Amino acid sequence: MSNSPRIYRSTDPGAPQLAGQPGSFVAVMDAVLIDGYGSGPSAKAPLGWVRAYSGANKRAFRNDPANYSGEYVRFDDTNAQFVLVDGYETLSDIDQPDGKFWATPSAWAKSSAASSATREWIVIGTAKIFYVMIKANGAQWLGFFVGDASMLGPNDNLSFAYGLSAAATGYSNSTYVWNSTNQGSAIFARSSANVPGQGRAFLGAALFSGSSVVGGGGLAYPLSTTGGLLLSPMVLLEGGNARANPPRAHLPGVWWPEHANLPEGHVFTDVTGLPPGTELLCLVTDGPRNARALFDMTNDW
Repeated sequence: MSNSPRIYRSTDPGAPQLAGQPGSFVAVMDAVLIDGYGSGPSAKAPLGWVRAYSGANKRAFRNDPANYSGEYVRFDDTNAQFVLVDGYETLSDIDQPDGKFWATPSAWAKSSAASSATREWIVIGTAKIFYVMIKANGAQWLGFFVGDASMLGPNDNLSFAYGLSAAATGYSNSTYVWNSTNQGSAIFARSSANVPGQGRAFLGAALFSGSSVVGGGGLAYPLSTTGGLLLSPMVLLEGGNARANPPRAHLPGVWWPEHANLPEGHVFTDVTGLPPGTELLCLVTDGPRNARALFDMTNDW
């Protein structure tokens, strides 16, 4: 098991392709988390998760319980244009009806068309958490995540979470988790007080540019304003969509810049406040405001 980040892309040799067809998303997850893909010098090893249960276009994965939380994410990929996502503390089979983190699933968009037209995807992650980006309508990146967050409370061990989108079913190009206009949500198994079914958290940047914009957009500072990167961790505030709620955790390995003009694909090096030699990869993670995320590709998460 490794906390060193790895990146996977639909453009890699031998990578599985995502389309508006049942089963295409779990095929990507199988390859990235469990099986790897490619051959020879271009081969990519998997992240090292556990495939706990399988069904027809359905999968349940967990990170290694010996090293991490070991809780479960279940993907129902029986629909063409979206995948339904649920978290479980325990799971006995692929179609277990109860024990979910949250009563309703989260619908992650995978394609605006129910067709064989392929969609670009990127996964960045480790053996404990991964981030998924999908260009679902062929133009705009949507961002999601699953895995162990970095908890702030010393006795809060309920770290496994997944991104809760705005929709419980159906395709929408607004079903991304980190959202530059309204922010997004995450679901833990329980609240910090250990209450089941009350683990909802609000995702927001620790810094705001005078608005609710996360990670860029028209209201964020141009890079030239500061002469250097102004970065914020992505925090999870307990209790739903309210920025006044107390912080409970932050997402490891990802930073939100308070800048509007960062180029997609650019690698920033030797960033003040981070270990020398750190490389941050800039990716666009939603289209309406062109929100950026910077992923630490150097240090363990």
